[in-house]
Amino acid sequence: MSKKLILSVCLITSWITGFSQSNVSADTVKLKEVVITASKVPTPLRETAKPVQIISKEEIERSSGKDLAQLLSDQVGLVVNGANSNPSKNKSVFLRGAGSEYTLILIDGQPVNDPSGVGGVFDLRLLPLDQIERIEILKGSQSTLYGTDAIAGVINIITRRSGQKPFGAYGTLGYGSFNTFKGVAGIHGKTGVFDYNASYIRNTSDGITEALDENNIGNFDKDGFSQNAVQVNLGIQASDQIILKPFIRYTDFDGDFDADAFTDGANQYTSELINPGLQATFDFDKLKINSAYGYTSTDRNFSTSFGESEFRGRLHNADIFASYAVQQYITLLAGINYQRAQMLDDASTIKDPSTNIFSPYLTLLLHNLNGFNAELGYRFNNHSKYGNNATFSLAPSYQLNEHIKFFTAYSTGFKAPTLAQLYGAFGANENLDPQKSKSFEIGIQSFWLNDRLSAQVSYFSRNVENIIVFDFTNGYQNQDEQDDHGIEIDASYQVNEQLTLKGQYAYVDGEFITKDGSGQEQSFFNLIRRPNNQFSFTLEYRPFSDLFISAGMTHSDDRLDYFWNPDNGFAREEVNLDAFTLFNLYVDYKLLEGKLTVFTDLKNISDEDYVETYGFTAQGFNIQSGVRFKL
Repeated sequence: MSKKLILSVCLITSWITGFSQSNVSADTVKLKEVVITASKVPTPLRETAKPVQIISKEEIERSSGKDLAQLLSDQVGLVVNGANSNPSKNKSVFLRGAGSEYTLILIDGQPVNDPSGVGGVFDLRLLPLDQIERIEILKGSQSTLYGTDAIAGVINIITRRSGQKPFGAYGTLGYGSFNTFKGVAGIHGKTGVFDYNASYIRNTSDGITEALDENNIGNFDKDGFSQNAVQVNLGIQASDQIILKPFIRYTDFDGDFDADAFTDGANQYTSELINPGLQATFDFDKLKINSAYGYTSTDRNFSTSFGESEFRGRLHNADIFASYAVQQYITLLAGINYQRAQMLDDASTIKDPSTNIFSPYLTLLLHNLNGFNAELGYRFNNHSKYGNNATFSLAPSYQLNEHIKFFTAYSTGFKAPTLAQLYGAFGANENLDPQKSKSFEIGIQSFWLNDRLSAQVSYFSRNVENIIVFDFTNGYQNQDEQDDHGIEIDASYQVNEQLTLKGQYAYVDGEFITKDGSGQEQSFFNLIRRPNNQFSFTLEYRPFSDLFISAGMTHSDDRLDYFWNPDNGFAREEVNLDAFTLFNLYVDYKLLEGKLTVFTDLKNISDEDYVETYGFTAQGFNIQSGVRFKL
């Protein structure tokens, strides 16, 4: 063990014992929380057929020194590559080892894909953490409820809503390493039939050099970013039965990036997100009707020494569904979803191509029938280009007693070919079929000591067929297969009102199956930048009501990566990324009866030297401090 590591362990230990150790757990309360992502019907967490991972409002507030990518990376089975690299570097979401294109990002239950990208994924850098109230993570294929792209699961980001007083204000001022600044100003309130939340956020950082200066040249410049974000959420109680919720989000992001691995460069990336929409809820006792429309406009521009590249994507999503409580134990949900994706591009095979997906879906929900819960769902999809396909899901769970719950699920999923794959300027193929998946999961949840001790263990497997791959001879083709499996363990023990211990472990493995030139199948490991083993331990301590301390350790195994070596004709070479261990410490203290909170977030306090992507840097020891206020 290195001297830095030993010093860091001693530092954490002395800090914790000096104050008497770490934190606060809302796990007991979480079991009674109502979640919406698992079934689209509000359900107590303990009664859901499918386990949901919750990042609460309190956890988000205690992440004031982080961004969204870093917070998501703290969750079991979820790796965001680039989260701890240069602050402006692109982020890739790997949920249970799956590629970014297989995880659907929702904002307030509505998808926010970017149709202009090859994979259609949403850029996490466009959503500041301070706009978020809570996050629900649902793993396993969710295409039956949410449609295309939800092969590995969905991440539902729920934004901040109104306060309870007629007028309130909140904000954050933070500063830290790399000349990083955070400023948040917001107002919210509720009066009569009207409620509101509006905020403005400004984030800037000088960053660090993105490319790794392997030869110690010493003149690599820093690659910083700036971000402006505005969000407005409104609520209107039109009648006793009708609630209308219009919203609009705007973000612009301007960042620097380098030329390549080990190669400095003066390149710029700009992106703009515009996301307006409307949600409406009609509540007629046993019958509830929910409707929503969201429009996502994403404009991206890359400026390099080779010129400028512009990508413009537009997504319209309309969803209407009704739930009817047939009786105490049975709820029927039926809905219709319509998506229109468009890519504004004169260089594509047809100008400004678009596709539509029309999807009716039906789900039967069984609630707490002598401890038995279940979801049975079916979805039919009509795609304007490839035609029809369908998915289904079956997810039963059984609460054996107050301590033990068993769950399992089998579901199919799909990912429609993107506009870039169908009509893009390089390798377009209009005859592509959707990628299709089969997912299986089985596990157990256990609750003891009045829910102060909880644990969840699960096994999953996932098979994806008709994978769309690109080669320079044939362009995009459906031809390959991916098999993944893994284990996840998540445990929490609230020792007393002051101290909580948490631990997580995730294992994932997989193989990519393809055919060689003679048509023979061959397989190989291809989960690049994703560790087989990853575990973390967190100790939270609240010595008294106004002081909160959290000390954590995260370890990631060594990982495979690819390097296109310019000294070898840009041939692909396999390289190894070393394992690493990070130690983090967070402290906050409340003043003025909780109206003002002072916080400090220390990350990588042992100054571990590691990389997340071959040829690119990761952050060493860094610190963010500041204040949060609410009036």
